[in-house]
Amino acid sequence: MTQDSTAKAEHAAQSILNTAYKLLGNPIVMIDTSYNLLARTENTVSDDPLCNELVGNGRFTHETVDFFNTAGFIQAVAGSDVVALLVCDSLKYDRACAKFFDRDGVQLGSIVVVACYRPFEPQDFVNMALTCEMISEVVRRDEFRMTERVLSESIIDDLLNAREDGRIAALRAELKPYIYVAVADVSEYEHTLSHLAYFRDVFSRLQREYRYFIHLNNIVMLISTDHDLININRDLTELSGFFARYRVFAGISSAFAELASFRERYTQALDALNHGMEHNSGQHIFKYDTFRVDSYLNAVKDSAQLRELCNPVVARIMEDDAAHGTRNADTLRAYITCGGNDALTCDRTGLAPEELSAWRREMELRYDIDCDDGNLLFSLLASYKVTDCL
Repeated sequence: MTQDSTAKAEHAAQSILNTAYKLLGNPIVMIDTSYNLLARTENTVSDDPLCNELVGNGRFTHETVDFFNTAGFIQAVAGSDVVALLVCDSLKYDRACAKFFDRDGVQLGSIVVVACYRPFEPQDFVNMALTCEMISEVVRRDEFRMTERVLSESIIDDLLNAREDGRIAALRAELKPYIYVAVADVSEYEHTLSHLAYFRDVFSRLQREYRYFIHLNNIVMLISTDHDLININRDLTELSGFFARYRVFAGISSAFAELASFRERYTQALDALNHGMEHNSGQHIFKYDTFRVDSYLNAVKDSAQLRELCNPVVARIMEDDAAHGTRNADTLRAYITCGGNDALTCDRTGLAPEELSAWRREMELRYDIDCDDGNLLFSLLASYKVTDCL
């Protein structure tokens, strides 16, 4: 698409908004699904902080997007066919949002009308829907610049299918010696998964040195470093804090050197993500190397000999718990996974220090478990993992 055709398309979209303003009588902004400002009418709202932020910065901040999520705006827009009315006591003006789509029915953005000059009328929602139909027509003719920005990059398919072409070779040349694949799940933050492009853009602003793609309702990250062992505090400083704050979870593969191994490492990252979320202990980033034994056990879980790895005392404790309504098996597992640290175990289980001391004595007297015996604890942890598989 040439610069002239791009300018022509943007002018067409602006003309649509200007015409819509005459019908709606209120200011209009046009945004993509990453909350970037695409176009707006000249009549703005001077006493609306959200409009001022969008016009001043060219995008909404994540704090504002988080407010949209808390206020139910994201869910309301995702659940609407086209137009949603957005009302919140903390906002001076009501607003309405209408979506526009590409030729495949994928939402590419929205127009938002702020009712600062007059209240909404029923006909306004009809006119907003018609406005978005006209904008969708512009997008469907591939004449609007933001289309490529919002859609997932096709290069992720080339990586997963090990296709060798000039783009892949150029990408590898830009990367550092050690590569990792990470898969991030944002569903705990926003269950509609309608704003993956937004999260991808947020991630890329937090740590610009990595590559980010959208694939199967997740954000896939291509991380490269000079280190053969990834360190979350060193290599994911900005992302890890964001993940913890907004309940985003990610799995990270082992290191590799050639992009031909991308699919294998993608599977590793996905395995780490799924296992970490299933057995989450308060973390938000899970490394495959931590769960390598679990992955192996899952691969061979149909083997009859796998049961022979289990220490029978684990089954005995579980049976006693079921009979007496106790939680000794859960406490034992928490103690082992906390590295035998009493304070961490108390924090995870909710036991008081004196209760944990009594529990340790009970384990020794009833089951002959020495909680300071590393070999025994390893055997018990392996038994728990085998039990999970079976």
